[in-house]
Amino acid sequence: MDQFAQIAANGIGGNAALLEPVTPIPHETVICRLEQADAQPIAVKPHLSTTEELKTELAAMREAYRPFLENHAPAFESLRRRMDLTSFLRDGQPVTIPEYGGPIGVCKKTYETTFELPALLAGQSVYIHFDGADYRAVITVNDTFGGEHEGFFSPFEFEITGIVKDGTNRLKVELYNDHIYMGNDPGGSEETEGDKLYAATGLGWDGPLDGWHHCPSGTGIYNRVYVEIRNSVHISDLYIRPLDGKAEAWLEIQNDRYDTLPVELSLSLYGQNFPETVFEDHRFTPETTRFVGMGDSLTEAAVKSELGKGIPMPLKHGKNLYKLKFDLPDAKLWDLETPYLYQLHAAVLVNGTCTDRLAQQFGMRSFTQDTESPQRKGMFYLNGRSIRLRGANTMGFEQQDVLRGDLPQLIDDILLAKLCNMNFLRLTQRPVQDEVYEYCDKLGLMTQTDLPLFGVMRRFRVPEGIRQAEELARMVRKHPCNVVVSYINEPFPNANNEPHRHLIRPELENFFTCCDLVVKLSNPDQVIKHVDGDYDPPTDGMPDNHCYPMWYNGHGIDIGRLHRGYWLPAKPGWYYGCGEYGAEGLDSAEVMEECYPREWLREPFDPGRIVRSQTKSFSGFFYDAQEDMQGWISRSQRYQAFAARMMTEAFRRDDRMVSNAIHLFIDAWPSGWMKSIMDCKRIPKQAYFAYRDALAPLLVSLRTDRFAYTAGETIQIEAFLCNDTAKSGAYTLAFELYNEQNKLIQTGRIPAHADACRAAYIASAEFPAETAQDRETLTLRAVLLDGNGDVVNDTEQKLTVFQDVTVVPNDNVVILKLEPGLHTVAGETVTVKPCGMLPLHFVSRKTGHPAVDEFKEQDFSYWYDAKEDCITPLLDTTFTVEGFTPILLPNNMDEQGNWGPVLAAAEKLYEGKHYVICQLDLRQENPVAKRFLRNLYRLGTK
Repeated sequence: MDQFAQIAANGIGGNAALLEPVTPIPHETVICRLEQADAQPIAVKPHLSTTEELKTELAAMREAYRPFLENHAPAFESLRRRMDLTSFLRDGQPVTIPEYGGPIGVCKKTYETTFELPALLAGQSVYIHFDGADYRAVITVNDTFGGEHEGFFSPFEFEITGIVKDGTNRLKVELYNDHIYMGNDPGGSEETEGDKLYAATGLGWDGPLDGWHHCPSGTGIYNRVYVEIRNSVHISDLYIRPLDGKAEAWLEIQNDRYDTLPVELSLSLYGQNFPETVFEDHRFTPETTRFVGMGDSLTEAAVKSELGKGIPMPLKHGKNLYKLKFDLPDAKLWDLETPYLYQLHAAVLVNGTCTDRLAQQFGMRSFTQDTESPQRKGMFYLNGRSIRLRGANTMGFEQQDVLRGDLPQLIDDILLAKLCNMNFLRLTQRPVQDEVYEYCDKLGLMTQTDLPLFGVMRRFRVPEGIRQAEELARMVRKHPCNVVVSYINEPFPNANNEPHRHLIRPELENFFTCCDLVVKLSNPDQVIKHVDGDYDPPTDGMPDNHCYPMWYNGHGIDIGRLHRGYWLPAKPGWYYGCGEYGAEGLDSAEVMEECYPREWLREPFDPGRIVRSQTKSFSGFFYDAQEDMQGWISRSQRYQAFAARMMTEAFRRDDRMVSNAIHLFIDAWPSGWMKSIMDCKRIPKQAYFAYRDALAPLLVSLRTDRFAYTAGETIQIEAFLCNDTAKSGAYTLAFELYNEQNKLIQTGRIPAHADACRAAYIASAEFPAETAQDRETLTLRAVLLDGNGDVVNDTEQKLTVFQDVTVVPNDNVVILKLEPGLHTVAGETVTVKPCGMLPLHFVSRKTGHPAVDEFKEQDFSYWYDAKEDCITPLLDTTFTVEGFTPILLPNNMDEQGNWGPVLAAAEKLYEGKHYVICQLDLRQENPVAKRFLRNLYRLGTK
């Protein structure tokens, strides 16, 4: 079992006394009885479903958002001189920066280059600047120490004025990599732990055996490096904080001299992606009001005439922070469809002479989270209106766009997210390059940025963790797109059973408090989610869990319960989120044939040869094994789409779910982490389109716990209206029932009201289960119509109706269901064991046995349980035995830890009788179970 599957198998712990069960939201049943169709079907547009259709939509969206990429602000002449450094020797070999690669774990890389400097003028300083170097960088210039930085995501710089010279200068960068806190796999044990603060995602590199998968923890100078000559008094950071009707510019002014200097600041404000000059050259002389301490009568007497009056705030050595407010009462707000941006030009003047100027884009928007009210605690608000975060996790693709200098691809990738109806991306387990945030600003896509911690926080590295949390906050605060930060991914109970090395949960909560303090100092308005995917809940603030019940079978919550409306236990009174969920779908044939090593593709095709693919191990929980490469690709992608829809619509129907992010959006590399819904060549998998449909802003969702019925029963299918928009409205919900020949046979209509940013049950379509065939597939379509009769959204649910059968017991057939352990049956030793990754919802009938000849692949899956009134697993134990003929095959783990087919049902003719071992729960309310039992008894009939 691989590392991530093992994490899932370990389950979710937590302090149960502080949590409460989350049950379906109750509603009164409203019946809409369908009647014989007497009208034509409602015309609905085909849903987007092909790569070519997506390309057409993408081209249109490029044009729609092109104006928001424009820059209408005037240019100004920089007072700095920058020299980009791109050509280095790395350990003696020429490389071009940026670059990134292995190995994983402990290593050292040495980068060397030279640069030329002119003679410096009086009052000038020289800086060496790095936009990103992973992990611990030691800088020397002309054999003299210049500075040291730890971390892989944050820009950093050092003043090197005193160690440079006119002419040629030598730069050396020593990069030290290490194993990560949780341990990683450097080609040996996954338990090798180090002191690198890193989670499980990054840029990755072009290596099929190591660099492709999950963007592992390599090392390199992966972003710009430059030397810059500046005036000794310069702007080191510029952040604009949006306020109500105004904004506040935070200018950090660096004074490299030890003189105390008078300072004047100038601000000019322009529209960036729209033409407007708000004001120009507004001058400010920073000052404060003099106060004295309580009881300090001596000082009070000395400055009595100055009390309450303004006094100047001159520049002193080092950094100086000045906060300047300016009115912006009629601001164009940054929003998802209209991401308006302003550009502030700031200048610093000393004795009337401008020493530096800087420009910064920003957006006027508010983003808050309700943490107080008892009704909607946890709800997010963008510009004062309720909003739910719907999006995806990311692992490296956007960072590779920037590393390669392919900004058009970065733009397309952001637009592909918006085309999928996403409104945010979780920048999973790490901050990313500034260009990613800049273009999300420009194109109106929200982001969540995570501190790169996974599972644990190293006990003796807490100060470093807090320091990096501050770096994160300072990086993202400039960007209106970034609305949430979080501190750790999937913290493990009991410090992953290493409390001597990592913080236990109460200590981890204290760490969060410390991080909150430094983050709020950098950005008082920052919304913080302490944990993404809590394996040891609760935390202070919004609950968030990860769940993969349709891949790591049953992980987090059984899919039947999730589909019914349950959720994991949560803190009382809080809304909640699901930061990760999904299933694996293999890459396209185009990616495989162009990129994969030949060994992976040799015949007969076996997905187990794809390094770190999980399809070979886990597909048997959900669908049949396939015969060839194209079969595996098609079936895995079809299942991934089914899982994406089923889980996402469950989240949409739950009015308490305010955030969900599918795992994963675009793969950074071939076979990188194939839970992605789009491969590295931007070929969409079927799940991309399924997810797009499930994220429709105004969605009709049909829900049933039964996918198969017996003729003569009454069918009721629930309909929910899931409204993520800011508008309420009255609609009509139309139901249409089609037979297997796609003929409209019954219809019904009912009024429906959608409240803004709410999800609610509307009605249940009711109709009889009728068929003249032995089995027939019916399709129920639901169509949402606005007041003009125009189609707003449509969806459909397929159902199977079977003719009833009679089960006749047969004395010549002995059907046994065995308890775990060893048994002797029909002269053979039978070993029965529990399902290795929780009870199963699927078994394969692909055995060729006559008892299952009549059934289709998914007939033995997702069976209704009348006692629980929801879908429950149909199998909780499997067995192995020699001498029996297989009938049904599930997946389970063998003694060596490998997943593979075992037995759920098998039979043997012994001493004149058919002995059948059947571990399935043959619930007779399921017509397939009833027919299967009939067929088993028929084994004794010649």
